[in-house]
Amino acid sequence: MVTFVNTHYFFSFQPCYAGERETNEIELIIKTQKQIGEQASYQNIEIDKVLIKSSEKLGNAQIKRINSELQRLNISFHKSARACYDPQWPGPWGHVLKYEKANFGKNTLSILFDVAEGCSGQPHFNTFAANFSIQTGKRISTKELLERYAPSLLKAGAEVSHDFLILGDDAFSILMEQNEGTFTPDLQESCDFFLRRTGFRVWVEENRLVLLPPFQVQNSICHKRYYLQVERSERHEARP
Repeated sequence: MVTFVNTHYFFSFQPCYAGERETNEIELIIKTQKQIGEQASYQNIEIDKVLIKSSEKLGNAQIKRINSELQRLNISFHKSARACYDPQWPGPWGHVLKYEKANFGKNTLSILFDVAEGCSGQPHFNTFAANFSIQTGKRISTKELLERYAPSLLKAGAEVSHDFLILGDDAFSILMEQNEGTFTPDLQESCDFFLRRTGFRVWVEENRLVLLPPFQVQNSICHKRYYLQVERSERHEARP
C-alpha cells in the first residue's frame, strides 16, 4: 500500500542489493535501487533492476540480448519515476516498481513488474510486462504478440497504443466470451464501458494471453486478469 502526505523533498541515492531469485527455469539477479526523501514511507523512488544470470531455455546470445534490453528498460523506469514529480504541484509523490515474476509461455519469456505510484495527487497501479522471444532474445511488442497468438482481436478492431491493447466493442465481445465465468452481472454493469476503452498490458502465460488493465483504486472490481487462449502457434520468427 502506498500512502501520501505533504512534505518537502530531498533525495539521496542508496543502492540496495536484493540478491538472486531462482525458479526451475531461470535464475535472476535483482538489485533494488532507491532514492529516499526525508519521509521515506511516502516520498521515494524504489525500482528493482533485473538481469538474467542463467536459464536452461535460453542460449548465451539470447541472455546477452535480453539483458541489454533490461538495462535500457531500467534507465526508462528511472526516467518515468523522476517524471512523476511535478515541481508545480506541492503535494507528496512516490514511485515503486517491484519485480513480480518471470514465466515462459509458448515461445516467449515474460518478465513482470508491479508498479505503484502517486503523481500530482493521483494514485496509479499497473503491471509492466517485458516480453522476449526465446529463440532470438528480441523484445516482442504487444502488437506482435497479438499478431502471433490472437489475430482475431486485431481483425475485430482492437488497436495498440504505446504498447497498450485497446479492445473496442467487437474485440471486447471476444474477451467476454472467453471469460464467461469472470463477467458476473455486477462486474459487467460496473466495468463494461471501462474495459472497452482502457489500455491493457499483455503477456504470455503457458498457452494463453493475459490481459490486465491499470487501475487507480485498490481492490477495484474491474481490476482482474483476463485470459485469451492462444489461437495458433507462431509459424516463423526472424533469426537473431
